[in-house]
Amino acid sequence: MTPDSNLIPLRIVDSPAASDVVLLHLADPRSCYAVRCENQTALKAPGDLDVCFVPLKAGPLTLPAEGGDWLAAAPGHTLAIKLRGVEVLWRPGRAMLHCEAETADALLVALAEFSHYEGELRRIEAEVAHTWDELEQDSPLAFEVAPADLKRTSEVGQRMGRILQHRICAARMEQHLYEATPAIAGTAQKLAEELRERARIEQRMEALDTQLEVAEGVYEMAAQRIGEFTAAHEGQRIEWIIIVLLGAEAILMLFDVLMKHHH
Repeated sequence: MTPDSNLIPLRIVDSPAASDVVLLHLADPRSCYAVRCENQTALKAPGDLDVCFVPLKAGPLTLPAEGGDWLAAAPGHTLAIKLRGVEVLWRPGRAMLHCEAETADALLVALAEFSHYEGELRRIEAEVAHTWDELEQDSPLAFEVAPADLKRTSEVGQRMGRILQHRICAARMEQHLYEATPAIAGTAQKLAEELRERARIEQRMEALDTQLEVAEGVYEMAAQRIGEFTAAHEGQRIEWIIIVLLGAEAILMLFDVLMKHHH
């Protein structure tokens, strides 16, 4: 079942359209907006969310009659939260909201903010997970650099840059991941807290921090070894140039002496 009649599209956009209802300005890890769209559009940003709203007056939320198959089609595990007069079932990209109509707007803001930051965290986690093979390939550079490795300097530099970018994004989001914006209060604040706890945000941030520390350590040592090797290689090249120049000067002096002796 796809509950199109009760579907509320929440999207993360760089610039709101005229028909969008802005729910929240999100400053990190980049400036963007959480908006409620007039029409359903495809999910693009990691924090985009389709919310199926089921009014409380409709009775208890029963699954799958109220869209269990639709929710189950989204990836990940379901976060199930029950508060007084509120029930939320959340997965990345899809959620079901069961509450009074007058409280829905505040809860949608909490859902949009959480989905944005959780989505960005999930994106970084996935990208870091895909770098382990590269990290193992580059780890020998932390101990020894050979002449052939200099051809990979640019590639290694790009990988170092990506790790640094992940660290910057994680640092910018950390406060938002641990607690909701002060603009979210009351039941919506409680929902935000429950979502963060059920999503194990704190444990995931600690694991990500450890992974980034390992990568940063490897690339920091690799950069030092590459720098030392490059400096030594450059020093040897200069030494050879000096030797060649001195040799050329000696030959010219010998030639000059021979020419004078011949005359």
